[in-house]
Amino acid sequence: MAESIAEYSYPNNNSQMIFLNQELGPALERIFNDSNSLGNLSVALGNVSIQNTEIIMQAVEISNISDLQSFVRCSVDFANFTKVIVNGKWVCVGPCQTNVNFCSEHGKCFNEINGPNCQCDRSNFEEFYGSQCELYRRRAGFYGVLFGSLAAFVLLLIVVIVIFVVLYRGRSRTSSKRKLSSIFGDVFFDFTARGDNYNLHKNVSLSEETVSGIYRPYQENAPVRPEPQDVRMSNE
Repeated sequence: MAESIAEYSYPNNNSQMIFLNQELGPALERIFNDSNSLGNLSVALGNVSIQNTEIIMQAVEISNISDLQSFVRCSVDFANFTKVIVNGKWVCVGPCQTNVNFCSEHGKCFNEINGPNCQCDRSNFEEFYGSQCELYRRRAGFYGVLFGSLAAFVLLLIVVIVIFVVLYRGRSRTSSKRKLSSIFGDVFFDFTARGDNYNLHKNVSLSEETVSGIYRPYQENAPVRPEPQDVRMSNE
C-alpha cells in the first residue's frame, strides 16, 4: 500500500487554472484505469501488483484568475504601477496603459521611475507641448511656407497685371493706327522742302485733274504769277 500526495501551484493563467480545478482529476483516473499505464508503473516499481487505485482531489479554494489578486504583487520600482488582468493573466501596468489619453492623444507616453512622461508630437510646421501635450503652437516652418506662398502669389499677380497692361497697350496702338488710317484715307504727307512749309496732299486721280493735251500740276502753295497781257503803246 502506498499513498502519494501531489501538490500543484496555480499558474498565472486562467485556462490552466480551469484545467487544474475541473479536468485534472478525471485525467488522472483515466491514466490509472488504463492497463498499459498500470503495466508500465508495475515494471517501474519492480513488477509489483497494483490494485485499487483511488484519486481524491482537494476542495477547490481558487476558482478563477480573479481569486489570485491577493497573491499578486508588482515588484517593479516604478511609481503608480497597478495590477490588471490582460488576456487571462495578471500583469503590472503603468499609468500609460491605464490612462490611454494621458498625453492628450498628441504624443507617446513612457513609464518612468518617477511617473509617466510624454514625448509630444512635433513637425516642421506645428508642435504640441506641455506635461501632457495639452498645448499647441505653430512653428517657424509654417509661417515661412505661409509668407512664401503669399509672396509668390503677389509676384504672380504682378506679372499677370504687367502682361495685361502690355497687351492692352499693344491693342490700343493697333486700334489707333486703324483709326488714323480710316480718318485720312488716301491723304499723304509731302515732306518736300519748300521753304519752311510742308504740304499735305491728297491723291487725286488723273482723270479729275487733267484734260486732253493739258497737264495741270497740283501745287497749292506755288506762287501765283499774273498771266501776260497785251500792252499797246500809243504815241499819245
